[in-house]
Amino acid sequence: MITRILVPFDGSAPARAALAYARLIASPGATVILVYVLPVRDLLDALGVGRAAERDARALLLEAAATFPTAQIHLPQGDPAQEIAAEGARVGADLIILGSRGRSLLSGLVLGSTARSLLHAATVPLLVVHEPIGALTSIVAAVEAGDASVRVARSAQELAAATGARVTLVNVVDADPAVVATPDQYGIPDQVWRDAVATHAERVFAPLRSLVPGASEALAYGRATDELPDAVKAYGAQVIVVARRGGSGIGVEAWTSVAATLAVRGPFATLVV
Repeated sequence: MITRILVPFDGSAPARAALAYARLIASPGATVILVYVLPVRDLLDALGVGRAAERDARALLLEAAATFPTAQIHLPQGDPAQEIAAEGARVGADLIILGSRGRSLLSGLVLGSTARSLLHAATVPLLVVHEPIGALTSIVAAVEAGDASVRVARSAQELAAATGARVTLVNVVDADPAVVATPDQYGIPDQVWRDAVATHAERVFAPLRSLVPGASEALAYGRATDELPDAVKAYGAQVIVVARRGGSGIGVEAWTSVAATLAVRGPFATLVV
C-alpha cells in the first residue's frame, strides 16, 4: 500500500500535475510530503532574496498542503536531485512524484534535469509526470525475464490497487518485425518460431502472474524506446512502469537509458522502480 508520497512542489504546471497524481494515488490516511528545495542560503543572500524566497516557498507549500487530509512540508537547501532523494529516504516515502520541467528561483534549475539525476540518486520508486489526469484507468508494465521485473510487477499492482486501473504486462523482444511477420522467409520454420515465442513468453510472464492477478500479457518486437510508447497508446495507459535497472536481457546502462528516455518523453507518466 502506498501510504507516504513525496511531491517536490514549486507551483509550476508540471508540479501541480504531480499533485493531481498524488490525489489519485494516495490511500485513505496516506501522508503527502511536499518539498521545495531552496538554493543554499549563502547564494540566496547574495542575490538579496534569502528571507523572501523562503517565506514565499513556505506559503506555496502550505497552500498545496491544505488540499490533502494529511500533509507535511519540508524546505531543504542544496542540489534539487540530491535533496529530494535524501528527503525520500529520510521520511520513508513509498513513492516520489515529480513533475517534469518545473521552475525554480534560478532559471538553470529545472526539474527536467532533476528527473534525470533522480533516476540514479533515488532509492524509492519515482513517478515522472507531465500533465494532470482525471482518472488512472490503465497501466503498462514493461517486463522481461529477471528480478527487476518482479519490482515492476509489484509496483504496477500497488498502483492498480490504489486506483482501480487495469494492468498490461508488455515484453519487448529485440527482433526485426519483418522476421517476426514471415519467419519462414528467413529460414525459420513457422512452428519452430511459434514454439520459441511461446517458451519465451512463459519464461517472462509466468513468474509475474501471481503478483498481478488478472493482468493482460503482450509481446512486442523492435526497440524498447519505440515499442513501449506504442504499447502505452495501444492500451490507453496513463502510466508505464519500468525498471531502473534491466534484468538478464539488457544491460544496466542501456536499460537506464530506456527509463530516462521514457520519463522525459510523455505525455504519459513513467514510474521508474
